[in-house]
Amino acid sequence: MEELKSIQLKNVRWLEHEKELSIQLKWDQSGIWRLSNIAMFSKSDFFRIIAGIIYPVDGTVLFNELNIHQESFEKILPLRLQLGYGIDVGGLLSNRTLYENVLLPLQYHRRIRDSSLTEIDLFFKKFQIYHERHQRPAFSAGRSRKITVLIRSLILKPRFLILDDPFSGLLDNQKDQFIKLVQELFESGKLYSVIFFDSTEYYQNFKINGIIELQSDSFVFKPIDQIKKEKAS
Repeated sequence: MEELKSIQLKNVRWLEHEKELSIQLKWDQSGIWRLSNIAMFSKSDFFRIIAGIIYPVDGTVLFNELNIHQESFEKILPLRLQLGYGIDVGGLLSNRTLYENVLLPLQYHRRIRDSSLTEIDLFFKKFQIYHERHQRPAFSAGRSRKITVLIRSLILKPRFLILDDPFSGLLDNQKDQFIKLVQELFESGKLYSVIFFDSTEYYQNFKINGIIELQSDSFVFKPIDQIKKEKAS
């Protein structure tokens, strides 16, 4: 299977602080990157466009140089499945339990292995919501729904990962568990690159490689060493 190695946005129409831009992004850097200096109202659309969940009005989204809106579903799907996203608590299906919501991507894409059910159980135990796993979202605590979204973002073992405010609403021990899990997946080479936005300042417990900033009309990756040099000068 071809590996997902890069995601690009080219000339995507963007509204930032009431100013229309034609933005660029090339995401091919390994690391854990925090999204910075972007308006709250637009960052969710930014994540959804990258993930291919919504289409930009204008512009192009490329996976490995392939236009995801022009290529066939069959050609893009193997690449798309290597991108995990924890974006929207509302994305849980209301008529499925938390457990079934995590299981669904494995069922739909025929990725269930002998160890899958045990793995899902371990996730729920790790985050201390095992007792809620067979409840539907409406009968579960908000933090439990949030954790379910985060677990589901990892269940297909992605190479690239998008996380929108992953720590908001979680208990500190749950935040620490998730940071440890993502860090271990990255350091083992299973996760190639992560982009996340955090409104809680808890990201400081992450070993991040740098930040992503919107400069003019381009998203720029700035490594930690570069940031330190800029602050020192």
